[in-house]
Amino acid sequence: MFIALIVTKGEKLLGLKLSSFKLKVVAFYDFLYVCKVIIDKMVIKRDGGKQMKWPELRKQYPNQFVLVEAISACSQNGKRIIKEMAVIDRYHSVSDAWNGYKQQHKTFPEKELYIFHTSKEQIEVEEQYFIGIRGRV
Repeated sequence: MFIALIVTKGEKLLGLKLSSFKLKVVAFYDFLYVCKVIIDKMVIKRDGGKQMKWPELRKQYPNQFVLVEAISACSQNGKRIIKEMAVIDRYHSVSDAWNGYKQQHKTFPEKELYIFHTSKEQIEVEEQYFIGIRGRV
């Protein structure tokens, strides 16, 4: 008997299999770790998949809410500067955008995701530092 994990992403098929069902506990946890690594490295499905700067994104998606992943970003003076981003999806209402954000964040919590409206000429993200579960600095 074989244990197999098959992960699909678009048209790509990733497969992993182990040759024997008789696994030691340690080997099984190694297998689970390898599966997690593969899943963590999967890329979020992006709308077009192109990395863009904000002015280019505004022209391509006028007057819409966009859910973006920050590809290149840094922090300066308490602000998050997003240099390049990729559009994950676009929405006409903020509630739909928020639902899309929650779904993506639940699936990929390590990704840096933002919702912006393309009517804004500049995007500005203020950083807030949290301590503990509910405390703020």
